[in-house]
Amino acid sequence: MKGMREINRIQRIKIENVKGKDTYELKFNDLHANFPNLFVAPNGFGKSTIATTFKALKSNKIELDKEDLFQGDDTNLSSLELELVLDDVGNRTIVADTTKNEISPLIDTYVISNPVYAKSTSRSFGKFSSQSARLDVEDLVFFDSIPPKVEIPYKLKEIKEKYGERGKVFANISEVFRSLKNLEILCFNYALLDKCVTQKRPETTINNFIEQIAESGSAKVIKDSITSDNLRIMKENPLISNLLEVVKDLEKLPFDKDNDIDLTLAVIQIIDVIKIVRSDIKKAKTYLEYVTIREHIDKRLYMFNTTGRAIKTKETKNKLVVEFLAANKMSNGERDVLSFISHLSKFKVKFTKEVGILIIDEIFDYLDGSNMLIVQYYLSKMIEDCKRMGKVFFPIILTHLDPALFNNYYFNKTKIHYLKIYSYSEEKTMVDLLKIRSNKSHHAELAEYLEKYYLHFHPDSFQFAEGDKPLINNSDYHDSALFYEMIHNEIDKFLKNKKYDPLKVICAIRVKIEKIVFDWLETPEQRTEFIELHATIRKLNYAVEQGVKVPEDFFLLQPLYNDALHLTVNDNATKNKIQSICLKLDNMVVQGIVGRIQLLPESNLVLSHA
Repeated sequence: MKGMREINRIQRIKIENVKGKDTYELKFNDLHANFPNLFVAPNGFGKSTIATTFKALKSNKIELDKEDLFQGDDTNLSSLELELVLDDVGNRTIVADTTKNEISPLIDTYVISNPVYAKSTSRSFGKFSSQSARLDVEDLVFFDSIPPKVEIPYKLKEIKEKYGERGKVFANISEVFRSLKNLEILCFNYALLDKCVTQKRPETTINNFIEQIAESGSAKVIKDSITSDNLRIMKENPLISNLLEVVKDLEKLPFDKDNDIDLTLAVIQIIDVIKIVRSDIKKAKTYLEYVTIREHIDKRLYMFNTTGRAIKTKETKNKLVVEFLAANKMSNGERDVLSFISHLSKFKVKFTKEVGILIIDEIFDYLDGSNMLIVQYYLSKMIEDCKRMGKVFFPIILTHLDPALFNNYYFNKTKIHYLKIYSYSEEKTMVDLLKIRSNKSHHAELAEYLEKYYLHFHPDSFQFAEGDKPLINNSDYHDSALFYEMIHNEIDKFLKNKKYDPLKVICAIRVKIEKIVFDWLETPEQRTEFIELHATIRKLNYAVEQGVKVPEDFFLLQPLYNDALHLTVNDNATKNKIQSICLKLDNMVVQGIVGRIQLLPESNLVLSHA
């Protein structure tokens, strides 16, 4: 299909009748290939619906267990629809449902999810028995059918005997047939090889070449008898000439590729080998692929296995599997990283088409710091490998953790997609104020005042200078006392589930917390020191040092506003920042903490003028 090679993004994913969703449609502007794409959404929003749907793709249809169908009703027919944006071609929509699959012929898909499952066990005590469950880790099947062991029967001794004394000139090229890259090249050019061994003219050309070289003597004497005219005879045959160019691409040749004599002698040997193996060279390639992949998997498992027990691939019932230990025999970190590395290796085996989609279902949410670095390194390496090979790879990471809040993601140029679209009130003036605060190079003095009197609590009020008022059109922003009143009203909207401005709410929470702690300090000196400190966390720690019993809730809300009130001039980044704030606020625990803070007593907010 023209265009699939040039695919650059997924524009839409639509799912019907899977888990808790009758219709679930997600639209994207920048779900680009060969970038880590994070799908961020709160629990219950439908991330598992995405993973379950992709996991249900079979070669010819989509097939789910009844319990995974919407309302558990098998009359609710499931489907997956992808809209792909193709460079220079336009949009293309492909669908998989209960009767067809237009996705799998074009795209390799794979899902990595939690490998742990509960396994039922029973024990007998005489006439009685008891049932219990234990946590196990799923065995991972890499090959459903192990290919037959086929190897290239290259024997230099037999080739030399075939040509008598002249056979001394042939070098040992056995390593050529032990290279997977070489077998791939030879199989790709099998039609040419087949003609070289089945047509009469190439055989006649080779016989004429052999007959014109010395019949006896040392290997050097015989090789020196090969003249440029002898070589020309070979090159004048178009099939042999083309095969000479193919052999130049092979690796592990035991001579310089610019040596026309050795290259020609190698071509003669390869033709003789193909006469014997014929199309079995393809089976030899398949088996060598299997051996290479197995060695690669075992090497990876060895590198990351810290359990002290052997975890490696195993051939059983003509399948290649990795059998993990029971979950209680290894730590969570050992289990997670071994499972992830194994699944990523399996996907690399499966990823044979030009386009691939890898869904990683919340695995990253539970990795510790070092394992997080490991799996991101290998996923990033796979992205780079795909770029180099011209493949179109969509790694999609499902997570309920906001990357802006939890510093778990170290990828370069990550694409973050907030799946839940929050309806919020956004006042452009608030955004402008925060951008002025961040742009200290242009408005250094005003930025400092905004930081001090607006975005933190200060007992004195501040008014804009006449020359600065045009920067903010709304006069309510020209006085910090009016600003405090405005943002505190926004908290009431938030707690009453009314449409609210998330930037104002975040700012109001910080000002409220600092105002309460300021009131709890006993002396003017303590309050002055508190106000002069930068950063809320430093203010709270100072209050603790002064003997103030600062509630744990005040510390728990730190991640809400630490980064949220810093905006750049980039509108898309601002939109993502606001979505990030909404994700944080869309949490019953956070809402409960904010509600408790609202109920805490504080003195009347009476400000003097600065």
